[in-house]
Amino acid sequence: MAEEIIYYEPQPTDPNGYRIEAHCRPDVKRGHNIRDPQYVENRKNIETRLPHTTIIDLGPLPEAFEKIFGPSIEAYNQTQKRSDRKKSVSEYLSTFLKSREETEDKQKSTGKDRGKDFMQAQYEMQYQIGNNKNFPNRELASEILTKFVTEVFPEKWPLVRTTGAYLHNDEFSIDEKTKDRIRSPSQIHHDIVFTAESLNAEERKDFKKFKAAEKERMKKEAEANGEEFDEVKWKNINWQRACVERYGKPLATGLPLQCSMSACLAQMGYFTEKGKGTAQQQWEEDVRHTLQDFAESYGLKIDRTLGPKHKHMTTDEWQIHEENKKKEQELSKLEKKVNADKAFYTTRADEIRATAKQAEEDKKIAEKKDRDADFKLGLAETKESSAKTKEESNKLVEKRLQIREEIADDREKDLDDRETELDKREKDLDDKKSSLNERESDLDKKEKDINQKEEENEAEHKKFLDGFSSIDELKADNNRKTEEIKNLYQEINNNKVFKEAYEYKMIYNPWHEEELNELKPFKAAKISYVSSHNLEDCKNMFESFMNGIQSVVEMLYQMCLKWTPAHLRNLANKIEKAGCKNLVEYRKYVKNHSYGEDYEVDR
Repeated sequence: MAEEIIYYEPQPTDPNGYRIEAHCRPDVKRGHNIRDPQYVENRKNIETRLPHTTIIDLGPLPEAFEKIFGPSIEAYNQTQKRSDRKKSVSEYLSTFLKSREETEDKQKSTGKDRGKDFMQAQYEMQYQIGNNKNFPNRELASEILTKFVTEVFPEKWPLVRTTGAYLHNDEFSIDEKTKDRIRSPSQIHHDIVFTAESLNAEERKDFKKFKAAEKERMKKEAEANGEEFDEVKWKNINWQRACVERYGKPLATGLPLQCSMSACLAQMGYFTEKGKGTAQQQWEEDVRHTLQDFAESYGLKIDRTLGPKHKHMTTDEWQIHEENKKKEQELSKLEKKVNADKAFYTTRADEIRATAKQAEEDKKIAEKKDRDADFKLGLAETKESSAKTKEESNKLVEKRLQIREEIADDREKDLDDRETELDKREKDLDDKKSSLNERESDLDKKEKDINQKEEENEAEHKKFLDGFSSIDELKADNNRKTEEIKNLYQEINNNKVFKEAYEYKMIYNPWHEEELNELKPFKAAKISYVSSHNLEDCKNMFESFMNGIQSVVEMLYQMCLKWTPAHLRNLANKIEKAGCKNLVEYRKYVKNHSYGEDYEVDR
């Protein structure tokens, strides 16, 4: 069985009556208001077994926005022809949440207070009659606060829509002296959304004409006064107030019903003015006075005296504030005790300083006597120390000289070794130089032999080329002989004997032995052969013979003329390597050694 906890109800003690609290803040803590178990399980000032009541609850903020602004957004979308200009409730709500997130991130990075430079979607009002030490009957206070939220508030400020109202009678505080649990007064957390209306199409056109007319009026007025028209002054006119005064609506464009605290307060007639405070301050004060009047209608005595101005604090902040006040009181007591102790110890310190001063003088006299004695003793010790120092100095000088001598010997030995090494290296270099000179001499000799051989090859090459010049002479002689053969052929046609023509050819046109061997059928021909054939056959055979000789000569001539010095040099090297005297011997050499055909020799 759970342990029973006793809570004490404080009795009214203030003869001036009860103070009324009505504060508006942008921080809405839904978990605290609806007493979410995950939120309140670790709260030290909440007892869940005590009563708490949900009076109104439109659900989480997205659901509440759907109920309040859903019809307005639907009507707005029906007037839009372009689909990208149509809105949804979630998109509309996200503009407020995104604005706050961006502002808080910026303020975290800069370290500055966020203030009110963001669009807030929802606010929370908190009402309370009395305080922890002085509050009225709990049932009566609960009834007054409940009716104020459900009847008085929506009737007087219909544009401020209620999204949630929660009556809390389950909070308490702990008395520091007695440790008793003292129940806190009844309080209501009132979640609200500020709404405002915008102009319709006809009103927007009329308002645009009104602004243009006002601009023309100001221009004429400035011209009449000899001044220039101030565009900035015209733009800074409070057009929202002018819109409210003219049409009873603060917004010129947008949704028919929008979420805006400043526009809502303007539509209800609250404007920031110098000497009156901000529009929000004026409205909060009006709510407080209205609640005070309503509470007095129930016979409660209300304290309307102005208290000290201070920032409204949450329960946790108030508890911390109270703890700080107690700590300040304790610190004040400690400070007084410290000051008293400080005065005592200051007097005692003066006495101690006087005694210390006398002791210091006595000490100086004794120290002077000691210094005189120490001086005499020190003088003797100085002389003795000087003699010892001089002796040690001489020993040190002697030792240093010995060390320097050893270093000099080591250095001399090192230099001798280095000199020997250098001599050895110099000898090696001379040997290498002599060897290089010999190699250079051999190379010069070899180069000379190569040059001489190249000159000989060039001479042979020139001689070989000169041999080709006889080909032209051979060709001319061949042409001459050919002409003679043609004449002989003409004689054959004139029925002369073929034998005479053949012998004439053999006498006057001798040819290379090998080429003539290839003409064996003609060389072995007999006169009897001529007699056994008719003259026409002899004519054909002789003509074929002459054509063969002419083609061989022309082929040899053309091929030899196409040879380059490289071809001739290569052929000459092969002939020399084979030990042959001429081309005919080399060709036989190739055939005898079965090297196959030699292309260059054949050419």
